[in-house]
Order: sequence, then C-alpha cells, then structure tokens
Amino acid sequence: MHNVPDFSERPEVADTSAELGRSVSDSGDAYERHARDLSTIAGAHGERAAQTAAANLEKNLDAWAKVTQALTSPQNAPLLARQWAAYLIDAAQRAVLFNDAMRQRGNYFIAHEQGADKTVLSWAHTVVVDGSTLERPVNYSLVRIVAPEGIKTREDGRPYIIIDLRAGHGSGIGGFKQESEVGVAIHQGHPVYFVTFTRLPQPGQTLADVTAAEADFVREVRRRHPTAPKPIVIGNCQGGWAAMLLAATNPDITGPIVANGAPLS
Repeated sequence: MHNVPDFSERPEVADTSAELGRSVSDSGDAYERHARDLSTIAGAHGERAAQTAAANLEKNLDAWAKVTQALTSPQNAPLLARQWAAYLIDAAQRAVLFNDAMRQRGNYFIAHEQGADKTVLSWAHTVVVDGSTLERPVNYSLVRIVAPEGIKTREDGRPYIIIDLRAGHGSGIGGFKQESEVGVAIHQGHPVYFVTFTRLPQPGQTLADVTAAEADFVREVRRRHPTAPKPIVIGNCQGGWAAMLLAATNPDITGPIVANGAPLS
C-alpha cells in the first residue's frame, strides 16, 4: 500500500496558500474602503442637493411674495390694468392673424385640389391620346408640343417622346422651362410628344396598364410619322424605369431609350 504524500507540508505550497489568503484579505479590505468612499461621496452630493433645493425654494417664495405684493398694491393697479389691456389686444390681434393664415392655407389647398389635373408644362400642347379612354384606362395621356412661331417641324424627323417624372410639383415639371429636353428637341425641328398624368390613378390601375398605355402612345406616334425613324423615348427619374419597362415589353416599337436619373438598381 502506497503512502500519499502531504503536499501541504512542503514550503512552496505553504507559501502559496498564505499568499492567496493575504490576497483575498487585501481584496476584501479594498472593496470595503471603496464602499465607504462611495457612501461618503453620495452623502456629500445629497447634502449639497438638499441645500440647493432649499435655497431655490426660499428664493422662489420670496419672488412670489414680491409678485403678489405688486399685484395687490393700489399704486400698481393702473399700470397692471394697462398691461393686461395691451396683452389682451395683442392676443386678439394674433388670433385674427393666425385664423386668417389658416383661411388662406385652406383656400390654397382647395385651389390646388381643383387644379390637380392641370399640367405645369410651359409649352403649348394638344392632347393626342387621353389615357382614360383606353381599353385599359390609366391616368396618363399623350400630348404633342406645339412648336413656337418661327420654328419649322420636320414631320419625317425622328420623334421625341418624353415621359414625365412623378414629382410633387405636378405633371409637366420635365418641361416647365424653355431650356429643357422639350426645348432642345423642338428647336432642332423634331416632333415632340410628352406623357403627362393626373394626380389620382384610374380605379384598379396597375403598372402593367401604364406600360400598355405608353406602348399605345408610341404606336400612335409612329402612325402619325410613318416615314420617320422609330421615336426616341426619354424617361426622367420614375419615367426612366417606365421607359425601360416599355422597351423591355415592346422592343420592336421604340428607338433609342434615354433614362435620366432613373432608380434602376
């Protein structure tokens, strides 16, 4: 039978045990000192906060006492009456101005809603195809830009079809300036068409219906210009991916496609 040696009797084991005991004892003392320090700091802060609150309360009570005295003083009664009268007059005037501003805002809103179907195109134009009359009705229409006086349009020139972006300013924002895609094309003698829209879609309208309508627009343009090359279709922003959908689903009817600032990723 073997005897198991007692390692605790070895010097190095005894020293390690003693060091561990001292370390635990020192750690306990450090935590205790830390707790006492935190308690002292919390007590000092609490006392300071209580003194500050008491001082502020005293100042506020003194201020309210002075205000009460001033309000109830007979000498200040005429001044107080004048100040209250001025305040009430000012409040009434501000109320009138506020309500008048709200009235004007309401009138602007009604005028905007009533003119929601108008275009902001700065160019004279005529309606070629009203999308609401198609077999698949949509709130898009095709208009032709009327060339200004002195500009000759070549009917056999390549037509331009510009699909408007869906901006908050309303339909026609892509051609509300003379210096625009419309202006560049029409001053070069090209027939120019513009796809406009109204604010609200037709009941049950889908993107597929819009693409089908735009294909009908392109076919109508080609019918009007049988000897001209296939039309260039320019789409701005949302109109850019509308033009890409049109070309992808009807690749045989369009000429070059230009997508400006279109979210295609």
